[in-house]
Amino acid sequence: MSGTQVTKRKRSYKSRTRTGCITCRIRRVKCDEEHPSCRKCVSTGRKCDGYVVSRAASPSCYRDLSLNLFKPGEEAGAIEFFLRVSIDQLSGNSQPEFWRRHIIQLAHQDTGTRHGLLALAHLHRDFTNHKTQSTRNQSALRHYNIAIQHHVTSMVEGPQDAMQSGSFISTAIIFICVELMQGHIASAVSLLQRAVTLIPATATRLISLHEDLVGRLQIQAKRLVSKDLWGPHDSQHKKICHNPGSKRKPDWKNPYQNLSKDGAALCEEPSLWEKIQWACSITEVADGIEHATLSARERAAADVVRIRKLLVTTFMLADEVQSAQEEERAVLSDSLLPIYRAIIALAERIMGLSPLEQNNTLPHTPCFTLDMGIIGPLYEVAWRCRDPEIRRRIIDLLRRSNRQEGLLRSSIYARIVETIVDIEEGGLSPVLKSGDIPLCARMAKPSLSFDLTTSKLFISYRLLLASDLDTLYCREITGID
Repeated sequence: MSGTQVTKRKRSYKSRTRTGCITCRIRRVKCDEEHPSCRKCVSTGRKCDGYVVSRAASPSCYRDLSLNLFKPGEEAGAIEFFLRVSIDQLSGNSQPEFWRRHIIQLAHQDTGTRHGLLALAHLHRDFTNHKTQSTRNQSALRHYNIAIQHHVTSMVEGPQDAMQSGSFISTAIIFICVELMQGHIASAVSLLQRAVTLIPATATRLISLHEDLVGRLQIQAKRLVSKDLWGPHDSQHKKICHNPGSKRKPDWKNPYQNLSKDGAALCEEPSLWEKIQWACSITEVADGIEHATLSARERAAADVVRIRKLLVTTFMLADEVQSAQEEERAVLSDSLLPIYRAIIALAERIMGLSPLEQNNTLPHTPCFTLDMGIIGPLYEVAWRCRDPEIRRRIIDLLRRSNRQEGLLRSSIYARIVETIVDIEEGGLSPVLKSGDIPLCARMAKPSLSFDLTTSKLFISYRLLLASDLDTLYCREITGID
């Protein structure tokens, strides 16, 4: 036996797994990876500390994955622009999860979505390069036609799966953006109406993202096209924007309610004049918050929230004098100039346009986003405030910003504000201050309507002191092509 060579038994090697629970990994024992707590910990009376959440793929991972999917040259160049520029613009101040992760993943799974994304990328690159809509992008149109064909086929072959998975809504949002970038408002609204009716049928984790994006577009359509677009009772709009099953809270209402409560507590049921003073003092807070620690997106989002708080403050104060005489209500509006100026200053900061650049008439780099941040509030200020300096500052800002927020285009709203100024100041001697516009020349809250058949935009209004409240004036907004 002494001559017998004993072979040392080799221990089989297995790569160490990193997916077990934290407790088993510390004890260096094999974990059965049961969720939420592994059986090995439970059976031995130990506390299972759960599992390490794997790190989400970084944007660079999605970028590398996406570029490998598309053909070199025309397709890869367009999608590279989309990943580098379009995602941030489309997302605005919101999180880019929908575009950066969901749409990119869906493009890998669905041919129609992939071609729709390519069409959007081509058109957005033309949009940012100041190319006119008359210059047709043949590549964009080719990809868009392919996307529509695949979309129609999928809806015929498996409509229930497409609706439940949410892919129809996601693709519809891409198509809406494509139509808007071509200036086809009627087609975009038609797609939006279809998307609104199908949202209740979706049952995915993306329902909150879909509700958010479609809800924004729906608000924009009601503001520009018609407030009765979804019926006089607005049932569909409430279903989307105020879905009781959704845990997402409105992005500004609750913070503003807390702000107004704090103000009321400090003032202890203040008088109307005290409320005006308090509201105007908020403008000083806008520059008081430290911006150095925030990213550019966070700074812009914070400024948008400030704009909305200030704007809602003016609504709240207007409600206080709802039953007062028109003369008193006009005095209130004219006394809110500090708030209006603060809103404009915040809008200028968000868009990177300073009043010091007044001599620069060159348009800003075009921006297309689905966010609702600036155009709407500037319009609200413009028709409520009769100060000629503020109104012309808004017109200049809208013209130079070269911005489109979904259905709302800054150049169109510049023409709307110019029309309002022409209506109220027409025939008057030079207007130097808001008090130079008599009450009889002022309009009550105007409403906009876009004729989807003729593509004409109209503004309807009543005069503030009209003896006949049934008299409704209507005027076409020209020069919006």
